Order: sequence, then structure tokens, then C-alpha cells
Amino acid sequence: MSSRAYTTLRVTEAGVVLCGFHWTRFERAGPLAAEAFARFAHSATPGNYTLRWEGLTLQTDRFDRSRLEDGMPVRTAPSPLAQGAGLIDKPPPEGVYAAVRSPGMATLLSSPEGAELYEESVSALFGWDGNALISPPKDRPRVLSTSELAVRGGLEVTEAPLRADSNQPLLLVNAVKGTCAPALPGREPFPARIRKEIDALLERTAFRP
Repeated sequence: MSSRAYTTLRVTEAGVVLCGFHWTRFERAGPLAAEAFARFAHSATPGNYTLRWEGLTLQTDRFDRSRLEDGMPVRTAPSPLAQGAGLIDKPPPEGVYAAVRSPGMATLLSSPEGAELYEESVSALFGWDGNALISPPKDRPRVLSTSELAVRGGLEVTEAPLRADSNQPLLLVNAVKGTCAPALPGREPFPARIRKEIDALLERTAFRP
């Protein structure tokens, strides 16, 4: 169990989107962290927030918007995580992902040779094979995403490598933006119907303790 926790989230009138999944992040930092998160979630006004627990303090900061935008350009870079790292807790912004983020650019993080895609620098990554959502296998090095956990629990998801050289549709998903379709030349567009299903699923996770 870690004594630290960090997350970014969105609050609506209904409560914290993905509330239960964010709460679990703080439970792993201990009962005091979990209690502090619950107090925040109970009374927070709508908006976007970063939450950081260190020692015995919950720091909350509000921000305007997600880094992600539909149609934004995309680049690919090797994952900053060691191969074999598996799923990790979300690190703070000054952590290991800082070096691979660029304002106004979506960065798809890959295997060292660039053949396989794992995630985007601030979001989970899903593909679509025409029948089901595709998510990278759980042993790939990436963040344990709250939005990915929700999608896996509510929709049909198949685990399979996401190939960098494929024309398979891709979609970014995170707790603040929800879904995002960046500019991906050479790939098929992600189905609008499935995207709407994911956004609706995420909205249904909002509640207040």
C-alpha cells in the first residue's frame, strides 16, 4: 500500500464521474486518504480537478479543460515505463510521463521498437475490430486507468495488442475528457455509436458518497 495517491477527475451535478474508481486509488493510500477523498466527493462543485494525497493532506486544484481535443495531431514515442512494469498507479504530472507530453499533441506510447501501442500519455487507448472494443493486454506497461476499468466492466472488451501499423480505429478515453478522437491519418474513423455508448457509460458512474 502506498502512502501517496494522485488522480484527475471531473465533477458534474450528479457527482464525481468514475467516483468509485477514483475512491479505490485513495483507498490504496490508506483509510485517511479514502476518507479525505469521500469528503471532497460529497461536496465538490462541478468542474475539473487534480487531487493529490501526501502524508496526511489532500491537495485539490481546479483546472479549466482536458489536454485532449478532437482532431488534435498525434505523435508516437516509446513508453517511459520499463518493459514488464505492467499496470501502475497514476503518477503526478511531474512524474515519469512528463517527458513524453507535449501541449496540443496526443502522444501514443509504444513498445521500444514502436510496433505496439499501449496508451496515450494522459489517457487509455482502445481499438475497434468491427465487433468489440480492443484493449492492450493487462501485462503491458501503462497506467491503471479509471476509465478503462469502467469500460471493461460495462462493455464487451477483448484484450489484444494494438498494432502501430494497423488501420484499426483508435479512441482515447480518460476521466476528464471522456472520449477523444484525434487525427489519425491512415486509420478508419472510430464508430460514433460505440463512442456514444462509452461516453454514456462514463456519465452513469457519477455519484456522491
